[in-house]
Amino acid sequence: MVYSFLIGVLILGYLLIKVLSILFNALTLSINSFTTLGFGEIPIKGIGRYLAIVEGFIGWIFLTLFSVTLISQILS
Repeated sequence: MVYSFLIGVLILGYLLIKVLSILFNALTLSINSFTTLGFGEIPIKGIGRYLAIVEGFIGWIFLTLFSVTLISQILS
């Protein structure tokens, strides 16, 4: 009884760490795409390539708007 509980806890802990690792990697790649207009040398195929392009352009537009707003606030 105790051994099966411990094995269950270990399996759930491993799965939780695995899922968090995947989510962290996805967040890292998303931030990279948003701020630098792409993944660089990481090959992306399929719909992910087009989503990365769209996310890069959205990031470029938002960073440009932020820069213009910041400069406008500083000058006035």
